[in-house]
Amino acid sequence: TTARNRQLVSPSESLHLLQRAIELDPGFAMAHAYLGRSYADTGEQKLAVESVRQAYILRGSVTDKENYFIAYNYNREVSRNLEICRQICESWIAKYPQDMLPHGFLSGLTSKGTAQYEKSIAEGEKAVALDPDFTVGYMNIAECYLFLNRPADVRATHQRAADRKLLSKDHLGVRFFAAFLSRDRSAMDQTAAQIATDSPRGDSEHFESLVSGYEGRLQQSRQESIQAVTLARQAHFAERGALFQGAAAMREALYGYPDESSRHSAAARQLFEGRDVDFPRAFALALSRNSSAALPI
Repeated sequence: TTARNRQLVSPSESLHLLQRAIELDPGFAMAHAYLGRSYADTGEQKLAVESVRQAYILRGSVTDKENYFIAYNYNREVSRNLEICRQICESWIAKYPQDMLPHGFLSGLTSKGTAQYEKSIAEGEKAVALDPDFTVGYMNIAECYLFLNRPADVRATHQRAADRKLLSKDHLGVRFFAAFLSRDRSAMDQTAAQIATDSPRGDSEHFESLVSGYEGRLQQSRQESIQAVTLARQAHFAERGALFQGAAAMREALYGYPDESSRHSAAARQLFEGRDVDFPRAFALALSRNSSAALPI
């Protein structure tokens, strides 16, 4: 299917269809691989790891291109070895120069995760040149412009996606923080309201909590954190809620409230245990100089 056709299926519908495919054929390696990719894209990292690991076990029956896809995702989600991910993508490109996906992957975490933002932008442009309807390519480019403190380029990239009718709710977080960098409170409020309507899982409250904390409104930031965690739990996104708790733990550590930081760290662990959740709470404990609690994590 084309990238544009993929946009006709919502993430929840995609998950349901892939789960059904696996019920019909438990040995369907690519269904496991795409399910893992879908879980990762919705922030369910632990489920992503389980599915990708299963795809890797079943990879003996797949095609050469499919093997590249599975090997890349295994190293991205399971071992988190971004250098091997880069090598896989470069080998993939050398063998299949007209394949868009390896450029798309290089524009994502493979480059962003090691702060190679210019590389990510260049690979994103290569990906959308091969497939102008590749929505994620525009998202990766825009996010890297955000990291480079270039909000005008974020807006220009979003406009390119909008011109092709490719803007989705996944662009909204980057749009919110581009407005923050531009100190455009009106655009921030408008985007936060849209996020809350389109995806009521606590994201907008979490974003607002970060801004409130940055601006010194600690009590407001705390209230917004509580709302974010509550909404994530109500929407059955436990891992996301735990990440919000981890962010609250870091905020309290940076403000100099180690007891509050430890409380949020413990709450994050009670909600969900996993590598991506462990990082912020361990970092918060380290910031609070609580090495006896941080080191075991």
